[in-house]
Amino acid sequence: MRALTFHWRLYRRLVGAQIRSQTQYRASFLFDFASQFVGNIVDFAVVLVLFTQFPAIGGWSLGEVGLLYGLSFVNYYPTLWLLDKPDPLGLPAWLAFLSPVVCLLVFAVGVRMWWFGVQKYTSTGS
Repeated sequence: MRALTFHWRLYRRLVGAQIRSQTQYRASFLFDFASQFVGNIVDFAVVLVLFTQFPAIGGWSLGEVGLLYGLSFVNYYPTLWLLDKPDPLGLPAWLAFLSPVVCLLVFAVGVRMWWFGVQKYTSTGS
């Protein structure tokens, strides 16, 4: 548990350093933020234009795609389960409930890789 606490604090410090370095150049930060924001709006506008031409695409309505667009950063399979949609790959619906387990496994692998990198790190000397 101590190692996890140590790595969590280290992660927070690195994220803080990243944010400080990005905000050091305010104009660059604002342009980056604005371009990300506009990019997301343009992405959804393309979807909206498609749905003005077709009432449904692959059985999906505009509202369902909008919900998926918003939830796509959460999890794909739980969203399919919530909308009662079949998986395009034909996988079973109960996979939606494995998302937390998969998340923990990916996190554990990431922590192991991080720790391996920290142990093997040697300074450049500068």
